[in-house]
Amino acid sequence: MTMTTTLNKTATAFKQSYITTTKDIGSSSSSNNDNSTTKKGNIAVASLNVAILSAYDLPLSEHPLGVEVSCLGQSVMTDAPSARHKDRNSFKFGSNQTLSIQSSSLPQLYKTNATITVKYRIKKDNEDEDNDGELSATIPLKSLKLQEMTWLVLNLSDRRTTDSGYKSNDSDGVPPTLRVQVRLEGPYRPEIGFFLSLGNAWFSVVDKFESSICKLTDTIPSFVKKMDPKYLLIPAVPLATGIVVASPILLGLMIVFLPFLLPVLVALFVMTVGATGLGLGLYASTLSGRTYLADCLSPFLHTILSTPSGQRLVYETGPRPTPVSVARVVMPHGWQAKLLISLFIDLLGSSSYLLPLVGEFFDIAWAPLQTTLLMAMYDAVSPSLKYISFIEEILPFTDIVPSATMGWIKEFGLPMLIGITAGVANPAAMTSNTNLATANTDALLRQKKN
Repeated sequence: MTMTTTLNKTATAFKQSYITTTKDIGSSSSSNNDNSTTKKGNIAVASLNVAILSAYDLPLSEHPLGVEVSCLGQSVMTDAPSARHKDRNSFKFGSNQTLSIQSSSLPQLYKTNATITVKYRIKKDNEDEDNDGELSATIPLKSLKLQEMTWLVLNLSDRRTTDSGYKSNDSDGVPPTLRVQVRLEGPYRPEIGFFLSLGNAWFSVVDKFESSICKLTDTIPSFVKKMDPKYLLIPAVPLATGIVVASPILLGLMIVFLPFLLPVLVALFVMTVGATGLGLGLYASTLSGRTYLADCLSPFLHTILSTPSGQRLVYETGPRPTPVSVARVVMPHGWQAKLLISLFIDLLGSSSYLLPLVGEFFDIAWAPLQTTLLMAMYDAVSPSLKYISFIEEILPFTDIVPSATMGWIKEFGLPMLIGITAGVANPAAMTSNTNLATANTDALLRQKKN
């Protein structure tokens, strides 16, 4: 079986589910869990939905009996085609020719293969009895993305070893194909479902508040709305003048009393960061903010959900992925991007020195996170780096050790400095650990021979 066409709509679906209003969000998330998974008692049922569209270049001119979908010991079959195309032996199925197979276990369904079979009733020459003919293709369900409609073109083949009795009317040898739409549906993980429900409730409150504000602004008199902004200069100019004149005095006092004002400055900084974060969070919860944020996050969501680790992270397709496997999906592979990320990680790690003693408590939370990131980027070339990273972050006054940059030097820096990549045509094009290790090994062997 060959999948020649696949249409990916995961990022668009997540974007729409994020930017819609609360009512739509609630119905969207509930449909993903309720409509896509029927309930039998308290057991969520996953389902495989296959829409049969059309068949092309079949070996027989007779109408097929129908198309059968088999999976997990279940088989469902469509009716005969509703119309015949003008092209060769091609047939179109009705719009309601959608087959569904359900399972009480999404991991069990996700790991199996679905077989799609076009069935015939064949009349052989010089024989009184008709024989069944089959053309089939197999879809590994783990190759599909959950909650996403996937368009497939399947190459059909006769898998029986005996003579099928087919007499093809085509002489160009075009293989028979079947056009289908496949959608694999199943429940979210409990924690993901909880956060979606929590987000729905929060968006509901924000949308109601935003609607009330809009109604309140409509009550403002028209002459206030049409007021010229230049009148704001009347209070703004004296205020700005006072700040400019007093700023040197305030700056001098701050320099003199800096040791005493340091706790106050730290408190003001924390309050400013908190207020800014709160404001950005409120804006991101509004409809316009959700729209803007969804545009920014769509590539990231698409990258995550297009991988097996991302599927296991969001849906119950099997054991939960490890944090390292998820981090590998989003972390860069090129040497330039890795260098920037490594420098940024070391900057965050040593930022605890901004607050002596107090900043060391920050390392308790940062140490495992930094170790996970370094394992995702450099564990293949430097397995011991994760231990160095965790120890230097968890111990006091050792944050100055640049663990992340040490990993980059081990993977990229040293080979470039000592000329190991001299035999490589384009060292900058080596973007993966495997490519770099292979290139370095080959170059070393050539140097030893010379």
